[in-house]
Amino acid sequence: MDFKQVIEDLLAAGMTQAGIAKKVGLTPPSIVDLTSGRQKSVKWEVGDALIRLHCEKCKEAHA
Repeated sequence: MDFKQVIEDLLAAGMTQAGIAKKVGLTPPSIVDLTSGRQKSVKWEVGDALIRLHCEKCKEAHA
């Protein structure tokens, strides 16, 4: 899963890095690390939360 793209999509949908972090249980610096490529993977629970949030906020991408 390309979490960098998931986060970029969420940002384009109007969310903030802090908002994304709060919804998925990460810190804002962790979101920055994922978008910059410094961090490439996350725990299963966080990845699942990111995917669910993406489905919720980026519905047209899943239609």
